[in-house]
Amino acid sequence: MSKFCESDHSHHRPSFVKVDHGDDIVFVFGSTFMRSHVKIRGTFTEEEDELSRTVMSYWGNFARTGSPNGAGLTHWPMYGAGGEYLEIGLKQQVGNHLRADRFTFWTETLPKKIQEKQQQRSDEL
Repeated sequence: MSKFCESDHSHHRPSFVKVDHGDDIVFVFGSTFMRSHVKIRGTFTEEEDELSRTVMSYWGNFARTGSPNGAGLTHWPMYGAGGEYLEIGLKQQVGNHLRADRFTFWTETLPKKIQEKQQQRSDEL
């Protein structure tokens, strides 16, 4: 699992909007390197060029080997019970339990309510 954390600097949007769905596409397909008359967006920084190289390496490795990991890349952990994922941005880092606060209802509240209801039913019998 991953979370893309970087939007190209040329995007003009409100400050509360960080990264939109699809913002990674510019970096996946190397659009930062298009210096000719065909451009998807404006100019890109050297850091954004490097991010594009990194993202293309992850995706290329995955297509070739089934694993995104490779030499010189931050290790992209396999998602599992530990909840590790890769945050992809100008600097890559491993995170834990992506948006765990948004899952509280499903992981704590609902199971507790179900257990309470089951206990209530067994007490009635």
